[in-house]
Amino acid sequence: MIPFAKYKGEFKNFLRPLFQGKFMYESWMDYVLDWELVKKTNPDQPVLTLFYEDIKQDPMREMRRICEFLGVERTDDFLSRVCDNTTMAAMKTHKYTGNDARSILFRKGGVGDWKNWFTVAQNEWFDKLYQEKMADCPLRFKYSL
Repeated sequence: MIPFAKYKGEFKNFLRPLFQGKFMYESWMDYVLDWELVKKTNPDQPVLTLFYEDIKQDPMREMRRICEFLGVERTDDFLSRVCDNTTMAAMKTHKYTGNDARSILFRKGGVGDWKNWFTVAQNEWFDKLYQEKMADCPLRFKYSL
């Protein structure tokens, strides 16, 4: 069940409609492409793009990138504490109640879990769709570490 998408079926039936924009939001690929267009057509309004996989791989490096983008200086000790307090394990210790969206957003916090969900056919379908729709996208995504 995916409450924010109002979907109660099985994952195998969720993938295509999700990427076709049939749920609450448009397709993820369209969303990414729209933001890339915003970045390209508004160079005076900088946007920092971060990837979860990069944060998992080297959180201090990515925290320094954020500081550089924001034009702020922070000590390594401060950034280390930020990194420690923003891990999935640390965030899961916070209790949220009611319909707070945060209570349903924290899952595993790993990288590459898609391999446990996608069938070979779904992966092939996704790869083809990705190549078609994202061919001109300058972003390069990682799917594992």
